[in-house]
Amino acid sequence: MNAQRVYQLMKEYHSKTGKVMQGPEFEKQILSNFDSDSVIDGLLLFNKFLDESRSAFFKTAIFENYCEISL
Repeated sequence: MNAQRVYQLMKEYHSKTGKVMQGPEFEKQILSNFDSDSVIDGLLLFNKFLDESRSAFFKTAIFENYCEISL
């Protein structure tokens, strides 16, 4: 499925750089290689991944702060 490939490319780029692929790099890697439906679906998957990553990060940060305060 091409949407899954778009998602994987976006996730790999994010893992390597800590940034979201955009601009000329996005055009070169994604837009020029996939149809619009695959791009949209892949970006939705990637957005969900980012939301879940942020949620997990904040839950961990809140828990660690709570533990420090409790001690």
